[in-house]
Amino acid sequence: MAQSEAPTSARSVHRQAWISALLVALLTLCVVVLSQRLRWRLDLTEENRYSLAPATLQLLDRLEDRLDLVLYFNQDIEGAEALLPVRLLIQDFLDELAAYGGDKVVVRTVDPTTDLLARQDAEHAKIAAVPFQELSVGALSVAELYQGLEMRYQDRSEVIPFIRPERMEFAFAVRLASLIEKQRPVIGFFSREPPAPPLMPGIPPRTPPDRIFEDLRNAVGRRFAVRDVELDRLEAVDQDLVALVVAQPQNMTAREVFSLDQYLAGGGHVLVLYDHLKVALPSWAPSPVESGLDAWLNGLGLAVGKRLLWDERGNPIQVDSRVVETQSGQQQEVPIFLNYGLFPELQDDSLNQSNPATAFLSQLDLLWAHPLQIREVPAGVEKEVLLQSSKRSWALPLDVTLSTSPGNLQALKAHAISLGPGRSYPLAVALSGSFPSQFLGKEIPPVTNPEAEEEQTAPPGSEASALRSAEGQGLLVLIGDSDLFRNEVLRQSPAQGSFAENLFDWLGQNADLIHLRMRGRKDREIRNFYQEYVEEEGAFATTDEEKREVDRGATRYQRGRQRQIAWLLVLGPAVLVLGLGLLRWRWRQKAAAKPYQAQFTSGSSTS
Repeated sequence: MAQSEAPTSARSVHRQAWISALLVALLTLCVVVLSQRLRWRLDLTEENRYSLAPATLQLLDRLEDRLDLVLYFNQDIEGAEALLPVRLLIQDFLDELAAYGGDKVVVRTVDPTTDLLARQDAEHAKIAAVPFQELSVGALSVAELYQGLEMRYQDRSEVIPFIRPERMEFAFAVRLASLIEKQRPVIGFFSREPPAPPLMPGIPPRTPPDRIFEDLRNAVGRRFAVRDVELDRLEAVDQDLVALVVAQPQNMTAREVFSLDQYLAGGGHVLVLYDHLKVALPSWAPSPVESGLDAWLNGLGLAVGKRLLWDERGNPIQVDSRVVETQSGQQQEVPIFLNYGLFPELQDDSLNQSNPATAFLSQLDLLWAHPLQIREVPAGVEKEVLLQSSKRSWALPLDVTLSTSPGNLQALKAHAISLGPGRSYPLAVALSGSFPSQFLGKEIPPVTNPEAEEEQTAPPGSEASALRSAEGQGLLVLIGDSDLFRNEVLRQSPAQGSFAENLFDWLGQNADLIHLRMRGRKDREIRNFYQEYVEEEGAFATTDEEKREVDRGATRYQRGRQRQIAWLLVLGPAVLVLGLGLLRWRWRQKAAAKPYQAQFTSGSSTS
């Protein structure tokens, strides 16, 4: 009976195998068809650099009409083939936009080098070609390169004249936000600087020398509309402001402080760049400054110390030079650099990694900064330290000499160390929440601006009825330094510009754009074990013998850590493979130790 059932069992197994193969083929066909309709992607980069950012997706979701994207691209780039990877990134980005936007995003590519109408459109949109005559292959060369994007939405348009891949998505998102919002948000600016001269047709604008924050206004003006405001008026702060900047306040009147208080209490966002010293450049001659804000800041639990911060982690600055003889016998002048502790260099451990304004920075420089004191803040208000000095910092008196001569640097360092152990000081703090007005129950200061006489005739009591207190979620950022945003500093330090852009985007409630701008730009520095040892063990070395001992110890420490990493890289993979092999061997041993249980069919048991 078992022999008669054997062929039947074999045919059954054979039939099941064919059915299984057919099902696998059908399943594979379904997967292929679905993969053509669905977009499955996996971005394993740390910052998802090859995926659309949430800020971009949110803007695309807000589209109410069709967005036309016209890419001006010359297809023939013979002679400049090195640009092909860059162009593929641009095309991939636009394909992502079209796929997510669906019918609301239309992408067209035109070639101005072969299409006369496209060339005219490019000229009308102010998209110019970049010459590449120096690149050639044989007798062929690329004479011009178009790589611009025009964005058309309803009756408005924005242009990216030349797309750079590293800032491509941010440039697109900023312009798309401008198209959707129809009107740029406004940042108010209050300072004692002279007013800007009126624009004259055909004459380039000239910035007065004392208008030291003009470059900051220009940087902010790329994203916002900037408006100089007067606080000594009846209606000082317009309600359409998204933020107010108080730059290096000097002798603020009671009425100006009242207007600032009312704006913050009404839910406004304020940035205060505070200084006790006004340093003239390039002479570095200091002069004291009275802000008029101290009492108001004290009411918020803040104070700006009347001292200057000295940080061992200062910026290197050229203090002298010496002439050395090279191997060829020529005389060469070599600069001598020393760390200038009054220019603290803030690194990762000094930057708040949880706040969007500072999380994506790797370095920031301050100039003649003042340490802050944070006391008890009002109820309903939260505090957050944005910037702080290193643990080897001291607070020096305001009357110290600012000179960068080697002798003065040694004297400043000795003075700092004589004050005792160093510690970290807060340099920038943010307060957020519902701010109570400090003028409740007090007489409202009168308007003192002589140019506003008509405002003096306001009906008695009309201002009291408009007094605001804790009417919204306000934000106050106080930085004990205004020189970090001076014209000269912004022109020389890209890090300062990045911090300014981040700060104003955060104040303007556009934190998502900060991550988009800084994505992929944060430096990943290799740990310097030698420097770590010197900072921990040799901070107070003064004599030559102590410095040599620190050098020997730092060298031993560096070599030891490098050996550990080298052995880890050599032995780590082998140990990992050996461990996996042992686990596999152990699993097979357990499987072999189990008793064998034969499987019998019901028919074979009768044979």
